Amino acid sequence: MKRWIRLTWLIVSGAWFIRLQLIPVLMWARWPLLDPPHGLALWFRILRDWRHGWLLFLTLTVITLGFVLEVARQKAAAWCNVGFYAAYVLFLSADSLVAFLRHELEPEAVLYLVAFGGSALIILVINFLLYRRWRGAKSEQND
Repeated sequence: MKRWIRLTWLIVSGAWFIRLQLIPVLMWARWPLLDPPHGLALWFRILRDWRHGWLLFLTLTVITLGFVLEVARQKAAAWCNVGFYAAYVLFLSADSLVAFLRHELEPEAVLYLVAFGGSALIILVINFLLYRRWRGAKSEQND
């Protein structure tokens, strides 16, 4: 039963986090200035203009890998699913601290930090709680 809860949570949280990552993409695509590009031209434009475009593809890759590892019942799924969000929170915190110290923190950054950082932190805590016994022998019985 716990395994199905984990799989369901990974789908829901992964979909939410990817949707959250796509907010700048969707805003750019919906509010075009003049003649918006379509298809691949749109994605190339977004990656060129968006500061953390590489983070979207990294997020998609790691979330998919974590889900596949969980389906395959690999113990590395715990490291992937918990470690990614921990690294994301640390990256976001460090990036924000550097911007704050350089006096480059923009007012919109607070909403960005709350939305992205808060979601990542909540998902991190829930993933940690779902995987907290993955080292012990009891975890095999609970799955």
